[in-house]
Amino acid sequence: MGLKNIVNKGKDLTISKALKFFINGKIENYGKVGKIHIDSTKKTINMELALKGETDSIRVNISNYCLEKENNVVFFMFSGVEASRLWLANIIKDHICGNKVQVPKKYVAMIDSLL
Repeated sequence: MGLKNIVNKGKDLTISKALKFFINGKIENYGKVGKIHIDSTKKTINMELALKGETDSIRVNISNYCLEKENNVVFFMFSGVEASRLWLANIIKDHICGNKVQVPKKYVAMIDSLL
């Protein structure tokens, strides 16, 4: 494994932990993120959610994500999503997919250092 791969894996692990913390704060009324894996080379995010009322974990796969910086504000965007529940994939596609989601300021410095 080359140095670039080691650096990317470390970066992906760090961002995964921050993203898990961020998402869990947003969805705490609905459930929580169990596992999350980011591949910054392929621009994919795979996660398992434990949602309240669901007996099995729900898988969500995000593709073609990017981070964009405008005037010291960082935005997260993605153009593809699949989920193990069609209703969830449709909600994400209708309300989040293709839209800019502002990254909280407390994460911007960390993201800047990793980009």
